[in-house]
Amino acid sequence: MSLSKGGKLTSSYMESYAVSVPHSSAASLQVSLKLSDPENCCWVGWNGQYVALGYLARSRFLGKERLAEAKVVTAAYKVLGMLWVASERLQLGSQFDASLSLLLPANEMHSKLALAERIKEVAKNFVTPTGEIQANISTIRCFPEGAGIFYLLAARMPNELRKSDIAIAMLGYRNASILVSRRGTLEVISTSDLGFHALVKEVSKRANNTYPEELVATVAAGGWGGDKLNFELSAAVSEAQPLYFGALENWLRNSIPKSCNRLVFCGGTADYLKQKLEETFGKSFNLIWHAGQSLPPSADNFELGNRLLDAYGVYLIDSADAKESEGETLTYRKETKS
Repeated sequence: MSLSKGGKLTSSYMESYAVSVPHSSAASLQVSLKLSDPENCCWVGWNGQYVALGYLARSRFLGKERLAEAKVVTAAYKVLGMLWVASERLQLGSQFDASLSLLLPANEMHSKLALAERIKEVAKNFVTPTGEIQANISTIRCFPEGAGIFYLLAARMPNELRKSDIAIAMLGYRNASILVSRRGTLEVISTSDLGFHALVKEVSKRANNTYPEELVATVAAGGWGGDKLNFELSAAVSEAQPLYFGALENWLRNSIPKSCNRLVFCGGTADYLKQKLEETFGKSFNLIWHAGQSLPPSADNFELGNRLLDAYGVYLIDSADAKESEGETLTYRKETKS
């Protein structure tokens, strides 16, 4: 997420796939940016290692989701990919300066310094479909997932934030995390693997589907109960949903501190589960959805909606206006338990 040369807020998006490929395979690809968006034909190379990313990795090189490994394992190559996409989208050329802000799972924040140093090193000179790029990364700031939502909440209700403890439940595709604002100080409480993928995995087991990622869009579109799906898949969803939600509810209740009377739900999975979350937690907490904010239409180039709000909040932290108030609104304390 960045400003275009015309000063317009814009965003880009690539699927999470990353797969190592031989140099010959990458070099043989005929990339026409007149016909294809850079997000869909992205590969990068550094020090003899070549990686296809996003849609290209999935469609051309049979890439699979790598959910068992930490995000930081492939993060450097994904950042190189987005730097190339940005250079094409924003017409930056082959040499440019950049500062980056990254959102990491709370349980991977301990790797932030090593990751930042690696990104700075590999960005100095790497290969792309349009040639070499030399990017000078001046600063890299890493935030725990949910920090952007915290900033949006601070902008919307600063007085309440200073006077009370507010829990933030970030429910994403891969992870679910709990953060707590303790009178304005952000603390990471817990993170888990109970994102939307945990539900899809259970559905896949019952639907005899070997590749859970193929079910993601279908299960999401089917909604709670799966009434819009075919009989076999509807039965699998109906059986898997209570098991998944039961595990998520138990984890949330055991993770949210008793001092919190407000609970912010955010992330794409929160929208999918909204009715169940309201029924289950609405009597115990004053619920707030996505910090009470919405993404500016100009920033939602790929119609991701609330899934981009965390990144939008981090963008605001780094904006000129946000820097003036950052010292008093964004204090971060490291994770206290896993």
